[in-house]
Amino acid sequence: MTVTQLEKRIIWISLAFALVLLGLSALAINLFHVGLPTCLTDIKPFQKGELITHSPTHYELHYVARMWKFEPENVTVPAGSIVDIYLSASAKPGPPPAAEPTHPGYKLLDANTCLTCHSIDGQPGIGPTLKGIHGRTQKLADGSTVTVDSAFIREKILHPNAKIIAGRFEQEMPKTDLTREEIEEIVEYIQTLK
Repeated sequence: MTVTQLEKRIIWISLAFALVLLGLSALAINLFHVGLPTCLTDIKPFQKGELITHSPTHYELHYVARMWKFEPENVTVPAGSIVDIYLSASAKPGPPPAAEPTHPGYKLLDANTCLTCHSIDGQPGIGPTLKGIHGRTQKLADGSTVTVDSAFIREKILHPNAKIIAGRFEQEMPKTDLTREEIEEIVEYIQTLK
């Protein structure tokens, strides 16, 4: 037997093996009604996580990844249902990144990792967005309401867990070692975020 004959046998055996696998896959799809995953879809880009009901046993789930959470967080469908799952890495493509703000308050927020949880452009995050928060009324975890003014922001920075905003923002905010002057710079900057 020459090398070329051995190579031909390997090619024929590989081809036969691939055909057997293809046939078994087709049989499994037919017998067990298993759909093949695909990257091709007619789903339009989505901005909101939701569960869409097509029938009592067929659902379409649009997941939106936001930081370390998925939206919607909890999904329940009847056992045996078919669920088509689609994932979007962000709520929507934003505008091109703007130049980094030069305000000292922004630099302090960035240096103290506040912007890890709080956005300045209105996008949701682990903590509430700082855009437009100054002057807004917020419900607290104890059921009371508060106007987010300069005094509230100062208190929140100095004593992060004194007044917890209700809802999905009830996790602890880390305490920082900012000076009074630095806190004033941050408060002034937050006031500019309309």
